[in-house]
Amino acid sequence: MYSGFGVLMSKLRGAEDELNTVVAGTATGLLYKSSAGMTKCIRAGGVGFGIALVYSVWTGRSRIMQLFGGGSS
Repeated sequence: MYSGFGVLMSKLRGAEDELNTVVAGTATGLLYKSSAGMTKCIRAGGVGFGIALVYSVWTGRSRIMQLFGGGSS
């Protein structure tokens, strides 16, 4: 599911960046628990969002440092 959402976002936006990762993680969590009710669906979407966000920040930390003026690569 996650990979499918990631590829779909990449094709729709025409970009491969951290936003695709975060949206794919969130959508995967939402879809995974969509049949369990709204509360569990939103909670799972939040978990997917959090994990994807932490992953994106961790793997993109050098680019983030460049954006804020610290770090060289």
